[in-house]
Amino acid sequence: MRDSMNTAQAMIAAARAAGRATLLEPDAFSLLEGVGIPCPRRLFVRNAREAVDVDLSTLTTDRVVVKVVSPLVAHKSDRGGVQFV
Repeated sequence: MRDSMNTAQAMIAAARAAGRATLLEPDAFSLLEGVGIPCPRRLFVRNAREAVDVDLSTLTTDRVVVKVVSPLVAHKSDRGGVQFV
């Protein structure tokens, strides 16, 4: 648990150093899992090229949720940054 707290503090410090008052979704999921809270399966890609290269056979469903991950968009659904495809 001590390692989890150190990791959480490091993530928060990194966000603050980058001028952010919030964690990005990938960091938040890592933090939650680090303290034993189960999270949904997910895959993060940094750009369209990485998205094209995703092996769709690893997905267990024919529908997925696509979300924007950006420090400029804290409330994704308010900005149209969440889509079901």
